[in-house]
Amino acid sequence: MGIAVLKKLNQNLPDPVKQAFAPVIRGELIYNKVFQAQMDELTKMDSATAAAIEQNQLAKLKETLVHAYEHTVYYHKLFDDCGFNPYEFSDFDEMKKLPILTKEDITANFDALQADDVTDFYSATTGGSTGAPLEVLLDKDSIYKEKAFIYHFWGKHFYDHKSSKVVTFRGLEFHGKLSVVNPLYNEIVLNPFALNKNTFHEYCKKIRSFKAEFIHGYPSAIYSFCKWADRLGENISGIFKAGFFISENVLEEQKNFIEETLGCKCFAFYGHSERAVFAEQTGGGYKLCV
Repeated sequence: MGIAVLKKLNQNLPDPVKQAFAPVIRGELIYNKVFQAQMDELTKMDSATAAAIEQNQLAKLKETLVHAYEHTVYYHKLFDDCGFNPYEFSDFDEMKKLPILTKEDITANFDALQADDVTDFYSATTGGSTGAPLEVLLDKDSIYKEKAFIYHFWGKHFYDHKSSKVVTFRGLEFHGKLSVVNPLYNEIVLNPFALNKNTFHEYCKKIRSFKAEFIHGYPSAIYSFCKWADRLGENISGIFKAGFFISENVLEEQKNFIEETLGCKCFAFYGHSERAVFAEQTGGGYKLCV
């Protein structure tokens, strides 16, 4: 099943139908060979030396550079103009020969940047935090690889991608509903904008009915959920094994309040619309995984 068809089915089928076919839809993700290969590699890298990780990254970068040279008009010309030979690439410092690719470069050379051997892809846009959103084309494998990075990180905090359930406070398209079922990610997505005094207990009911073990989403929405629990005297401690923040910064006092209310630790991670890098919280900072 192609990724475009899978995403369409997951988004458009009625919730009862999605729930009936949940194992099939979920299986298309976690048993996909690209997802499994990426998970295996990340697990292997956990015990690898720094030198081995660097060599692996260097080899992957060289593979990407060769592919760009052979399959895009833009990079074929750019490499020739800069005197850069991707086939002989052997040191990260050699990248200094190449100019930085700007948003303006991408917009002006959009067609020339598309690889001629990638036929199964879909369009996405960046968040626009540095200006106007940028359109990017993502190949079908990118979603599988990204979820592997996410689940590998979550797995360090008790998450099992084969069985764990998640409640997510994130998203925009709810069509007037408080929640939508997303079997592709084994989650129930709660509308972060409809949470208030009158709906709070309905949210709790949905979470408990779904038997969610983890909470994920905008930290501002999770903080709001915890604040309503505190105001209404609802004990929600012990429901979740861990929480995961995405897309927003969170103040230390807010994080402490959330962890105290939920009775579990919470961790942040950052994705990338272009799916070129992944940052996971470790200790007092972040580790970039590429």
